[in-house]
Amino acid sequence: MYRVHYIFTPKDMTKMVDAIDESAAIWKKHGCPEISVWQLSGSAMGQMSFTVAFENAGDFGACVDKVVSDPDFIAWQGKYFGISDWAANTHARLYKKF
Repeated sequence: MYRVHYIFTPKDMTKMVDAIDESAAIWKKHGCPEISVWQLSGSAMGQMSFTVAFENAGDFGACVDKVVSDPDFIAWQGKYFGISDWAANTHARLYKKF
């Protein structure tokens, strides 16, 4: 399993709800099999993660190439610019599951 976490601090939760729904629809359109949104705590208090999951890094790469070139995604970026502060972007490959 391969997961990518887009971690951010939201500024406007009302707009954020719409932004998350619209972004998820774009990722789904291009084949993302699993999308989740997480409220983070601990050292990331107040942050959220938009997380996409794939079988492997190759599947992620194929999907993200389609997402970033989609006119709907480009419009989404302009529409929601500034509603959050970028915090981090982590890529995780499953090592072992118990």
